[in-house]
Amino acid sequence: MKAWLLVLFLIGWSPVAVAQIEVSLPEVEGDPGESVVLPVVVSDITGRDVKGFWFKLLFDPDVIEVDGVDLIGSLSEGSLVATNARTEGEFVVASANARPLSGSGPLIYMTATLISQGASTLQFDDFLFNDGSPDALLFSGLVRSGTSTSAEDERPSTTFRLHGHFPEPATDTVNIQVDLALAGQLQVRVFDMLGREVAATAFMKEAGAGQDVPVDVGDLSAGKYIYSVTAGPSTATGLLTVSR
Repeated sequence: MKAWLLVLFLIGWSPVAVAQIEVSLPEVEGDPGESVVLPVVVSDITGRDVKGFWFKLLFDPDVIEVDGVDLIGSLSEGSLVATNARTEGEFVVASANARPLSGSGPLIYMTATLISQGASTLQFDDFLFNDGSPDALLFSGLVRSGTSTSAEDERPSTTFRLHGHFPEPATDTVNIQVDLALAGQLQVRVFDMLGREVAATAFMKEAGAGQDVPVDVGDLSAGKYIYSVTAGPSTATGLLTVSR
């Protein structure tokens, strides 16, 4: 009897496996000289007592240069953040907050510039929540600069390519330039730096290169905005300035 009680006691106190938090990097395409936004996206961290995180991002410095971070509109808004970009091909971010973070979506935004034609993986060399608990399940990203998608690419699901926008800054209308591999609906959404959607539009477009998608920004206040373009399963983002 005592043996069974001991077994039940041990079973009752066995550690329970806790799901890892998924952390993913984006797929980005553009041309040399363009500015891009790199969101670090996480699954739900509510109730996981995440008050800080640290990571080191690796990339090819001949293709892309990471310039800095922007917390506005991210889960880490209001946190203290330190960065170290002195080592070529590496970008280190450390963040701390007095209260636990909650929600899912963009944990932090990194801003970057495409340097030259080529492709580069975006990969975490290391990533820690708090002092290593909870665990992070990491997913790499990809940057293509001035290169087109082919059937031999690792991610053949890409159905369009974002070339950026003009004019920059914009006043009344901004034209977003895309190449579409397949005809279909193209959706554009514009967000302010608090993460609020401030404009949205959808078009039916034919397949083809060098297409302009006009978006009305005449009612928006001066400042920085993030826009997302979605076609089929693919989404790309850019950073837009509105001037008055």
